Amino acid sequence: MAAGGCHAHGSWPRGGKPGFGLFVGADGYRRRQLRGAFDEPLWRGDPPGGGHRFGLWADDRRACGDRLSDGAGHGREPPALHHRAGQSGGLCGRGGHDADHHALGGAAGPCDGCQAAQARFRGVYPDHGAQHDPKGRDGMSWLERGWEVFAAEPATQDWVASARGSALALARDPAERARWLRHGGTWFAGVDLLANDTEGRVGQGVALSGVALARAEGVAGRLPLHPAQVSVTYPGYPGRDPGEGDMAHRYRLTRDAAHLDGLLPEGPDKRRHLREPHGYILGLAVTGGASGAAPLVVYDRSHEVMRAAFRAAFGAADPKEWGDIDVTQAYQAARRECFADCKRLEIVLEPGQAVLVHRLALHGIAPWHADAPASPEGRMMAYFRPVLPRVADWLDLP
Repeated sequence: MAAGGCHAHGSWPRGGKPGFGLFVGADGYRRRQLRGAFDEPLWRGDPPGGGHRFGLWADDRRACGDRLSDGAGHGREPPALHHRAGQSGGLCGRGGHDADHHALGGAAGPCDGCQAAQARFRGVYPDHGAQHDPKGRDGMSWLERGWEVFAAEPATQDWVASARGSALALARDPAERARWLRHGGTWFAGVDLLANDTEGRVGQGVALSGVALARAEGVAGRLPLHPAQVSVTYPGYPGRDPGEGDMAHRYRLTRDAAHLDGLLPEGPDKRRHLREPHGYILGLAVTGGASGAAPLVVYDRSHEVMRAAFRAAFGAADPKEWGDIDVTQAYQAARRECFADCKRLEIVLEPGQAVLVHRLALHGIAPWHADAPASPEGRMMAYFRPVLPRVADWLDLP
């Protein structure tokens, strides 16, 4: 990427303006092409697949008993800037979202379904470690496992309080609901919808800060924040839209629509291409939700499986050409490996808590259990996925 206003270490200064172009989205609305919708895909076509089955493996059935140790590290001083320099330049990737994350082509196995055992994480989580250090004091972090949950703190609580009113109003607005409701009215996609500035500030509210953002910026650098996704799930998720195929709906029910953000499906066969190399995925709980209220799902340590798969797929190609390479088969094979070898974790958050998900981690959203309590607002999350200015960093950064 050309230097210009770019930070000397390859990241944009807070409040700077990246060279992002505007695209016409799939619905014809002139805006940025749909960003990787965190909870679930927006595209509907079934991609080609390989005829495998989706039976659960032993690790899928075994609940993970991991718990994080408590620690210190709260604070609001500025995060460390980008720690890497001297890398080969790349293009500032833009483009579409990670589209339909439907079935890989096989029928659902007999053991599939949301009744399978999995780990559930809830309540107050530690922030263990100095915020300038991308790893916690005990060494466990989003870099090791591909995800990390952070306790509510004044910085995130203040941000949620300042953004909540606008987010709730958007989710209730009839015009926005007509535009963004999916899956029988059980999911409000809300992509790039919140009217925040590049520091996350909504109106006269506070800029986004806190340990989770500092931890992310310690690796990816200070990236300008796009308008946040306002993602809301409601009881009955996932419902079914008219015309949605059996395979697509089954994948949502049995595999949480698990996907990797930033891969755009293109052409009639929806072949996958890297168009948005995100730096990280940062989610903040705007409302709460019970453990069965369609929580975030992350496949533990899946980011390293994906990293290896895409390194092999891109080979010696110039990072500027990565977007032109069809990675569909590599992506599908890597997902199958994650399903087989990585533990499925449900991450349940309370308002003000934050979750940091690695840009290469396989993730999705669990179905809403029939007995899970619901609030009128549903389960609402705000998600940020800023794009890296150099494509090579998508694989090269920790």
